[in-house]
Parts: sequence; C-alpha cells; structure tokens
Amino acid sequence: MPIARLFREKVLVPIAGALRQGASPQGLALAIAAGAVLGVFPLLGSTTLLCAGVSWAFRLNPVAIQAANYAVYPVQLVGVVLFFRWGGQLFGLADQGITPQRLTDLFAEGFFHAVGTLGLALVYAIFTWALAALPLFAGIYWLSWRLLARRAGQS
Repeated sequence: MPIARLFREKVLVPIAGALRQGASPQGLALAIAAGAVLGVFPLLGSTTLLCAGVSWAFRLNPVAIQAANYAVYPVQLVGVVLFFRWGGQLFGLADQGITPQRLTDLFAEGFFHAVGTLGLALVYAIFTWALAALPLFAGIYWLSWRLLARRAGQS
C-alpha cells in the first residue's frame, strides 16, 4: 500500500471524520499535538499506552491522538536516536552507539531487557525529550489548529 494512501486512511480520514462529527478544531489540535509529541517518546513500545492515558486524563479525542501517534511512527526511531544522542551530549555520557537497528534489536529481546541495558542513557533521553516536548507541542498545536480551523470554515 502506498504511503500516501496509508496516511490518508489511517490519519487524515479519522481526523476529518471527528471534525465532521462536531469535534472542535481546538480540541482536535490538542489531541494531534499530544499524539505527535508522545509518539516520539524515547521508550519504544510505550506510546500507544501513553496516548490512551493522556487522552483519558485530559479528555482528548482518542481517535485523533492515536492517529497522530500513528502518523509519527515512521520517524519515531530516528527521533528516539536523536534524543539518546542529545541526552548523552547534554550530560556528558560517552557515545552509546545507539542506532535504530540497535534499539530495535534490544527491544526485540524484551522490554525490560532493553530498559536495563540502556540504563542511564534512557533517563537522559527521556529528560531531553521532556525539554523538547513543550516547543514541539506548541508548534504542532498551532499548525494543526490553523489547518483544522480553516477546514471547518472558522478561519
């Protein structure tokens, strides 16, 4: 299945459907921003659960938050590697040789095995993600709100 078609079916159609059913552009934009930011959280295998919890806790549209999480999946491994590298640089940790393949291999051996092996580097990556989360959230929220408001005819 071509990527454009997959993106349309799994991301754009559900969000447009929520908009047609009366969801506000602002509420959908909040859900999209949260899903996109949580979607690059540096702990592989945790983003769906994180998005579900945040959706429930803040009463965000669950379809939109998971659609955004799904949309950023292709860049998740690259983003996670960047957070590991930046966290290591920020805290003076020697290069851990984190690559998308190494992360995939570690998590394939088991979630707790990967967390134990990554150790402090994972803590630093999460801290670095937290520093980047607010500006990322703000930018994605603003952009998606503008696009959704225009689509809903509220601009």
